[in-house]
Order: sequence, then C-alpha cells, then structure tokens
Amino acid sequence: VPTFPHVYYAPNYKWEAGTLVLKEGKAAGTDEYIEGKANITPNGQGINVSFADATRNYSRLRIATNQDGSVTVIAKFITPANTRGYSDNTYTLTPDEKGNVYLYGKFFKYSSIIVKNADVTLVDYFFQKEIETNKSYVLDATVVSLVGLSTEEIQSTIKNELNKGKADIRLVLSDDMTNDDMDAIKSALEYAKDENINLTIMGLKKVGHYALAGISNIKSLKLTDTEEIGEFAICDNETLQVFEAPKLRTIYSGAFLYCPHLQTLRFGPIENAEEFNSPIFDNETDRIDLILSSDQKELKEDRNGSLWEASQTPYADSYDHNTKHFINNYFKSIICGHSKH
Repeated sequence: VPTFPHVYYAPNYKWEAGTLVLKEGKAAGTDEYIEGKANITPNGQGINVSFADATRNYSRLRIATNQDGSVTVIAKFITPANTRGYSDNTYTLTPDEKGNVYLYGKFFKYSSIIVKNADVTLVDYFFQKEIETNKSYVLDATVVSLVGLSTEEIQSTIKNELNKGKADIRLVLSDDMTNDDMDAIKSALEYAKDENINLTIMGLKKVGHYALAGISNIKSLKLTDTEEIGEFAICDNETLQVFEAPKLRTIYSGAFLYCPHLQTLRFGPIENAEEFNSPIFDNETDRIDLILSSDQKELKEDRNGSLWEASQTPYADSYDHNTKHFINNYFKSIICGHSKH
C-alpha cells in the first residue's frame, strides 16, 4: 500500500486518530508549527526527514518583558499558526529566563496586541500594516515604574533611560501624579539627543489640564489606560506625529491645539467631547488619519455647537463616517474598527 509520510515540528500538537490535534492545555499560536519533508528510503526500511527547505507561513512575534510572573496577551484580528481565518485570542504566558514570551501567527493591518500585568497595560500595539511571514519581530513590553518616586528621582530615572540610547520610553505612573511630577518628566525629556522619542505612559486614568503640553523631542505619545484628557492637555507638542489613547472616552477644549506635525490619532470609544473654551483640534485635520474604536457611537451636537454626546447609533453606519467627519472636523481618513473611509 503506498504510504506518504509527513513530518512536523509542532510542540503544541499530538498525533491522534490520523490527524494532529492540540495537546490538553495548549493553545494555537503559542509555539511553532512547521511541516518538513519526509521520504521513505528505497528499501522501505526508514524515512529521511529534512527541515532544511521548510518555511513558516506565519511570523514569530517575540514580546520582551521585565515582569515577574505571567502576563496576559490579548491578540485581536490575527491568524494563529495552523489556523484559518481571523480570530481574537487571549493568552496567559509565562516569560522565559530572558523575560520573553512568543506568539506565532499572521498579523495584518489593524491587528492589535495588548500585553497586561494584572490591571496595568504594558503595551497596546496597533499594526499599521501587514507584516511579512517567515520572519521574526520584536515587541518591547519592558517598563520603568515611577510610582512613589520623588521629582528628582523621576528626572534621574528618565535621564538614565535616555543615556542608554533608548528611543522608546515606557513609564508606569499612578493616578496621584502631581503637576510637579509631570513637569519633571517633561524636563528630563529635554535631554533627549533627537526628536524621535516614543513615549508610552501606563496606569494614568486622567490627564489633567496642560499636564502633557509642550513635551520636547517626542515623535509619538501613547496613553494605554487614559480615559479622560483635560483642557489643553496635549497641546503645543511641536514634534508629535502619532497620538494613541485606546481607552479614551472624554476630550476637553484645546486638547490637540498647536500640534503642527500630527499625522495619526487613535482613540477609544469617545462618549463626550466639549469645546466651551477652544476647539479641540487645529484647523488642518485633513492631514490626520483618525482611528476610532469599533464600539464608537455617533456623536450628537448640542444646539450651541460646543458639546457632543454619544448616541445609540454606531458611528460606522453614520453620515459623518462616510464623509470623514468627527466632532465637526474633516479628516484625511477615518478607520472605525476594520471599516475605513
């Protein structure tokens, strides 16, 4: 009887009833799944196995952490290795001795990876484009905690990160951070050698008035846990190109004024916005790509034209989405979930 052997390197799987199935407690996408070549020898006594020409039809994503214990990884709109279609998956992973955890799968434009330690979001990464298969990528989820430090310690800690040549500064703050603490962060960033710092702030639920205004040398600013941005909170950031706040729900007057190089905004499901004292955005929003939550509702304006509140109508189905308008501003493009205009 002709036999056609197959060989796999697939640590999460076992051979059962003529097929590969996941081992108990294992999840697709948390280890390799590679098919090699297998040929029966001419005398039929053995099988020659080779992985020399094997290629992965997926990518390897290494997530670097400095956490004790396990982390939660929430992967949305991906295809784990050895699966088909798109899916959302939540994994509990334990870092190896070097602090790394791994995902194996296909990652597309609009895929996202959230890494959490307990309730703190370590990283919330949104893919701007599909990544190539059969390659390895790294996502940095290492963090520096400023909780409980004095203003002098905050400054020295950030300067130490900059002196290491780091362009990605990832800070954990507490909600009781004072304006003096925020000023210490901004003062330390003045010592950066270039204007390409990617600043991520975690643990901060509310950004007060002017709190993150006028930061030097930042290219991107990501607030992983922020739900409210106060008046003029992000204004006057002249080098800022990308702003992300995936949990943002409330925006106040002047939040993004005087940010002349802003190219990308990513918000959570906005429920309230107000412009009593000033417009929220500069006039030139037609240069900005706006990314909204798939849960975003259409915002209804009050009769005075200075207050917006979320309705029950999905924004993706609204006239404003079709015409690329949000809070009475016209944008270069608006993505709502996976729907783009």
